[in-house]
Amino acid sequence: MKKLITLAIAAVLMLAGTNAHAQLSVGVGLDRVGNRTSSSSGNHSEGLFGFYFGGEYNFELSYGFGVAPGIYYSTASKNKHRSGTRHKRNDQTINIPVNLNFSFDLDPEIRIVLMTGPVIGFGTVSRNINGNIYTNLFEDSDLSRFKLQWNFGVGADLMDRFRVSMGLAKGLNNRNNSKSIAGTIRSNDFHIGVSYLLF
Repeated sequence: MKKLITLAIAAVLMLAGTNAHAQLSVGVGLDRVGNRTSSSSGNHSEGLFGFYFGGEYNFELSYGFGVAPGIYYSTASKNKHRSGTRHKRNDQTINIPVNLNFSFDLDPEIRIVLMTGPVIGFGTVSRNINGNIYTNLFEDSDLSRFKLQWNFGVGADLMDRFRVSMGLAKGLNNRNNSKSIAGTIRSNDFHIGVSYLLF
C-alpha cells in the first residue's frame, strides 16, 4: 500500500512538469465520518455527519486516464441527549486526496468517471462534550490527528460543467496511539457531492 501511495505522489510531481491538459474544479458535499473502534471487549462505531468543500486539479492523460490531487476541508458533528445529559462531538479535518481516475463518454452530455487513490488527512479539531465536561480528543486522549485512507468513488460529468460524485474512503491506519489501552480506531468516510468544472 505504501508503494501505491508513493507512486501516486510521484505521478503528480512528474505531471507538474508536463504539458498534460489540466482542469480545475471546486466542490461541496455531504460527509459521514465513521470511527470504528475494535478491541477484545467488542466493536463500537460512531457516526458524525457534516459537509466538506474544496477543490482539485485533474491532469488528463491518454486513453481516458488522469490523476487528480486536491485539498478539502471537512467538518462533521453529532449532538445527542441521553438521560438529560448532553453528548456532543465535532471533528474538523483537512483532507488531501490523490485520485487516479478513468473516464468515458456515456453520451455527448454525460461522462462517467471512476476514481481511486490515497487520502491523507490531518485533524485540526476534535471537540467532545459530555455534560459539562469538555475534552479535546487530540490533546486529552490518544487519538491521532493523522488519518490515512484509500478512496473508491464514481462520478458523472454533465455538460462538461458539473460533476456529481459519491465515494467511500476506507481507513488504513490505526488512530489509537495509546500504549496502555489495546484496540484499533479506524476512520471510514462516505461522501456525496457536486463540483463545478472551471476549465
